[in-house]
Amino acid sequence: MQSKEPDIKAKNTIVNKIKNGSSLFANFISQAVTASPKVQKNFLEVTTKVAGTIQKIIKDADLIVELDYKGKDFWFQNRDKISCFVDGGIDKLSLLSAAPLSIRAGSYIVKPNANKPNEREYFEESMIFLGDLYDPKNELYDLADDDYEEDQMTNKKKDAARIIFEAATLVKHILLNRNFNYCFLHGPLEATAMPFTVPGFPTFTKFAVENLMPFYSKKNLDPVSRHFVNVYLDAINFIKKSNFPIYGIVETSNSAPYIKNLLFNYKNRDIISNKDFNDT
Repeated sequence: MQSKEPDIKAKNTIVNKIKNGSSLFANFISQAVTASPKVQKNFLEVTTKVAGTIQKIIKDADLIVELDYKGKDFWFQNRDKISCFVDGGIDKLSLLSAAPLSIRAGSYIVKPNANKPNEREYFEESMIFLGDLYDPKNELYDLADDDYEEDQMTNKKKDAARIIFEAATLVKHILLNRNFNYCFLHGPLEATAMPFTVPGFPTFTKFAVENLMPFYSKKNLDPVSRHFVNVYLDAINFIKKSNFPIYGIVETSNSAPYIKNLLFNYKNRDIISNKDFNDT
């Protein structure tokens, strides 16, 4: 009978690697840049205005109905449910750099039954990168000449990095055996890979793949295996093994024309003001 000890050791090594912070972001910056109070205030003001406009419309359409909902009973029944929300983003930097990139992915975790208030809701950052895509020591992409249009290639590199960082966050949760009842990714579980198949699209560095996808074996670190398409495919296949359900929340612009037309009709009926129409 074959011993399972090597498999257990390998798994423990991966888990310790993650817990000890030996991941990509630790080599660049120790914390993310938070939004300024001015930006936060503006966000709240805009959100309040949009919410007010929506409220006028749904009231007019008589879409506000009473629900058979009792908060106390609902939260008692679901007090043990742990939810996780994963999202990634790219910061538009203005640095003296050829191709600056600031990117991070993290998780907002909610535990209703936690004893301490700061443990009921908290943000956990998983991946952070701050660097220059054209720096030979950037440790994210192998440096290569861009055969594609320079600006387009740079944007594709940024998008690919964001997608991989989000996938890597899910991979991390699975490897650490997180006990989530629900996990939501803000985006599709399977993003379109076609934009990253253009000739000359660079491969990820060995360092990046080893830290982003700890389940990779050394034999999977050749250039072909380190291309975005293959790394992403391996990540998706690994995510499918998750013991907790993962849902992709897709945001599209397809509904924009419909919403604009809806607002226009309500403006003409004087349900909302011309200012509400322009600001929404």
